[in-house]
Amino acid sequence: MEGGKWTVPPTDANLNCISQEYLYEDILEATENLSPSSRLGEGTYGSVFRGMLRDGTEVAVKHLGRPHEAGFREEVEVLSRFRHPNLVILMGFARHARER
Repeated sequence: MEGGKWTVPPTDANLNCISQEYLYEDILEATENLSPSSRLGEGTYGSVFRGMLRDGTEVAVKHLGRPHEAGFREEVEVLSRFRHPNLVILMGFARHARER
């Protein structure tokens, strides 16, 4: 935090122009703090959790353990442009320190 404002990591600062950024705290609340009981599966770069946003929207949350190695920025950029019946819709992203 600098001068009362949160600083955005320069590697993905342009993501706010592409997709909605959620508060990390809201994602934790939606997934019961990334509870093991909410986990749907696990992949190479992280786990996917079932969640419910405050407005009642059911979501799947991908929590990346190593965001830079996992291509976080690229994944947000690509998924924010595509709509396909076999893909989930990217609603947005959240970040906190090194977590994405």
